[in-house]
Amino acid sequence: MVGEDDCRIARRLLQVQCDRSRPAYRPGTLQIIHGTKDLFLLPEYAQQAYDEALGPKELVWIQTHNHIELYDQDHYVSITVAHATLWLDRYLIR
Repeated sequence: MVGEDDCRIARRLLQVQCDRSRPAYRPGTLQIIHGTKDLFLLPEYAQQAYDEALGPKELVWIQTHNHIELYDQDHYVSITVAHATLWLDRYLIR
């Protein structure tokens, strides 16, 4: 069963910034790892989020065939984890 805290966090994560006069993302670090072919979450959305983000950012394109490959097939998972690990090594505060 999902707790109230889980629901509160999910609602906060799903909020969409609709004020187009300012960027949708606050300054900070952002890494987006996205597949090149994705009919569920279009690559154009990843590009738009990247373009609007402030601060250190990186957009990594992985040559995929569908949405789920990045977290379902070892080859793509390995590539994704390698990029994420490098990013975390660079920006994670220890």
